[in-house]
Amino acid sequence: MYIMKIYFLTIILFLAGGSMSLAQDVRVKDPDADKSAAELTAQRHSKAMLPYKPAEKFRGDTVSYLEYNYVIRSVQYKGRTAGEILKELEYPVLYIVEVASKRDPGSQRVITRLGLSVRQKGEKPSVLKDYYIVIFFEKPPLLDDYEKVASIPHSDNTEVFTPKVYDFLKDMKVSNISFNEFLVRDPEILELGRQARKAEKERMDRGRRK
Repeated sequence: MYIMKIYFLTIILFLAGGSMSLAQDVRVKDPDADKSAAELTAQRHSKAMLPYKPAEKFRGDTVSYLEYNYVIRSVQYKGRTAGEILKELEYPVLYIVEVASKRDPGSQRVITRLGLSVRQKGEKPSVLKDYYIVIFFEKPPLLDDYEKVASIPHSDNTEVFTPKVYDFLKDMKVSNISFNEFLVRDPEILELGRQARKAEKERMDRGRRK
């Protein structure tokens, strides 16, 4: 699961202009694959600037609504605040399904990504099945500060999305936004994922042969 998240994050950063490593890795190994990646990326960039579509346009298909607005168009949210995004989001956030963190250079834990669930699928919350958006921050907040306001448990290590949590997040600028990667359907994103996995496997194979 962790490896799948790494691949998907690589794709999201690549589409947002944050990394060119995928195209560079593919170009070294296979010119034809590089052309395919370049064509796919051009298509993604053209779609990335499409306008927001309200939920009613998707006729109840929540996955398509979230994927179109918050994956395909994700580059448009860079630099906006979490509050602006949540005001636009047409589904209420029910609970926080995922809090990922890491240690910063000062050895403090900061939040790297936050999963805000709008629909629970199944008997209990699940990062595999739930419908949720994922927010990445320009200046990741301290995990300790977050835990001071996220004090009401929902279930299975999730927290209720309270007004206190909203106030904590609302003015923070977003570096990227995404959707549950396990539910992505867009064929171009899936193809970029396949190419990313191939490039990563080749990189690892080269490393083992050295």
